[in-house]
Amino acid sequence: MKLIIVANRLPVKIVEESGTYEITRSNGGLATGLDSLTMSGEKHWVGWPGMYIEDEEQRKKLITS
Repeated sequence: MKLIIVANRLPVKIVEESGTYEITRSNGGLATGLDSLTMSGEKHWVGWPGMYIEDEEQRKKLITS
């Protein structure tokens, strides 16, 4: 089974600290509820992480980390 979730919020968010960006887990809401589901299939999220990073190098670092 494959579950595709389209939402305005992802189960992660981008956080900036001292000019460095990190991906952290979102708290509460839909992400927490769906994570509690035990399923043997795939879950795919489509949405916005809450921040746009203009610097291409920073985006690449974030995506590959």
